[in-house]
Amino acid sequence: MSSAPILVSPPQQVQAIGVNGLILPAPMDLVGPWIQPYRGKIPGSTPAKRMDALRRKLDLFASLGLPGIFAHGFTTEMSPERFTQIAQECWQRGMQCGAAWGLDDTDPVGKGERMGRVAALVDAGGKRICIATLGDQEVDWDQGAGDAVKSDAMYAAFYGVAGYDVVVGDQPWPIASVHSGFPWRSTAINTKFRAPQMYPNNWKKQWGRDRYERFLAWHLREWVEKEIADRAKGIPVRPRTMTTEAYGWDLDDCVTFLVTYPYSIAWAEWYPEDIFITAIMVRNALAVRGFVGPRAVWNFQDKAKLTVDGITGPNTLRALGVKPYDSSSIVTRVLRSIGASVGMYTPNLGEERAAA
Repeated sequence: MSSAPILVSPPQQVQAIGVNGLILPAPMDLVGPWIQPYRGKIPGSTPAKRMDALRRKLDLFASLGLPGIFAHGFTTEMSPERFTQIAQECWQRGMQCGAAWGLDDTDPVGKGERMGRVAALVDAGGKRICIATLGDQEVDWDQGAGDAVKSDAMYAAFYGVAGYDVVVGDQPWPIASVHSGFPWRSTAINTKFRAPQMYPNNWKKQWGRDRYERFLAWHLREWVEKEIADRAKGIPVRPRTMTTEAYGWDLDDCVTFLVTYPYSIAWAEWYPEDIFITAIMVRNALAVRGFVGPRAVWNFQDKAKLTVDGITGPNTLRALGVKPYDSSSIVTRVLRSIGASVGMYTPNLGEERAAA
C-alpha cells in the first residue's frame, strides 16, 4: 500500500512551479492543460461552419474547467481580426486565449511583425486580448548560425510591434542533443518560458506500453543537462513546462502525466481524443476529492480500498464516478454529465444552439 503524502492542490499554491523548479509566469500558472488546437484541421466548408465546430469544443473545454486555448495558426492567415473572434468565444465561456504560431525560417522579420500585431491587441479597457504567444520553431530552424541570426531578427521585429511587457514562450525540441543546429541561445534569450514537445506517443512503435516512462526520463535528463550547460555559458534558463500530445495515450499514463505536470499544454489535431478527455475527467474527479499530485491515483485507491497499482482501470473509474468520454454520444448529455460528475461549470447548450 502506498503511504505517499497527498500534495498541496496546485490551484491553492501561491506560486506555480515549473518542471525545473522555476516559477512560471502568468497565465501559465493556471492549472491546465491548455489545449492547442490546430485550426487548419477544424472541419467545415465555410468559416462560419468551422467556427461552429470550434464553439462546440470550447463548450466541452469550459465544462472541464480548463483555463483556455492556444489557437494555432500561421502568420499569413491568423489575422488580428480572426484571433480576436476566437478570443471572444473563449471569454464568453470564462476561458482565456493565447496565440501559437507554426514557424518556418522564411521572412523572419515579416513573421515577427505579424505575430506582434496579434500580441499587441488590447480591448476597450486596455487589457491584452492575447494572453501569451507561443512560437513553434521546428525543422527549418535546425540549420545552425544562419538560423540563429534569423531567429533574433524575428523576435526583434515581434517585440518592436508588441512591446516587451508580453508573455512569450516557445515549444522547442524535446531532446536538445539531437538538434545542435537549433537556435537555442536565441530562443532562450527571447522567451519568458519554455514548453518543449514531450511527445511520448510518437515512440509507440519502438517502445510500446513503456513509451511514456522511457521517453519522459530521456526528455527530463536531456533538459537538466542542457540547463546546466546553459548556466555555465551565461545563457538564461527560463521556467519550463511541457507540451504533449492530446492523442495516442493509454489512460493510466495520461492521468499520471496530468496529475504530475498540471501546467502543461496539449497539442491537438484538431481536438483531443476521447481518452485524453477522460483523463482530464479523472484528474478533476480526483482533485475535488482532495487527491492531487503524482501519487493521486495511488492515494485514492488506498482510501477507497481498491487494488493500489496506479492504474486507472474500470474499478477506479467506477469509484470516481467517471464514465469514459464518448465523443459520438449526444453532446448535451455528455457535457452535463461531465459537469455534474466533477463539480465544474456546465454551459447552457440550449441557449448556445439557439444563438447559433
